[in-house]
Amino acid sequence: MDAVTLLRQAALAGLTIVPEGDKLQVHSPRSAEPVVRLLAQNKPMILAEVASWRRLYDESLEREIEMAKRRDRWANANAGERIAIAKRVAWGTVEVRWHLERGERPDPDCCAGCCDPIEEGSALELADGAQVHIADGDACIIAYGRKWRGATATGLHSVGLDPPEGITLL
Repeated sequence: MDAVTLLRQAALAGLTIVPEGDKLQVHSPRSAEPVVRLLAQNKPMILAEVASWRRLYDESLEREIEMAKRRDRWANANAGERIAIAKRVAWGTVEVRWHLERGERPDPDCCAGCCDPIEEGSALELADGAQVHIADGDACIIAYGRKWRGATATGLHSVGLDPPEGITLL
């Protein structure tokens, strides 16, 4: 079992996990004791998973801030606004990476947005392999975006990352 699967199990069992250095602070109901034991047995793997996603976010944020300085991006924004924008861009980078590496893949024969069957020539294939109907305007692609972004936010939350201010989860 991998770290992300364990973290998802922990979230479903009602556990709150806070990594603190080389320790995992686990707050849980008594009924979740078996999951707590699993977490304890796999602590190094879980800490490594948490650290890798935190590092990816931090590196993305640092890169965005540096690029903004070099290109004078967001020139009309003050320093605080520039940092806020960079955090949202870094979150997007991590969000897409999580989705591509860890996200659930939809059934290729069904629309990822509405789950209705896909007929040849009636869908748009997306970068992650999902297909969405094109005849309904933007409804299916918006629905799929909400699905995968919601699932991704839940996954990233399980490793201690939450969206920065200004990101609205639908």
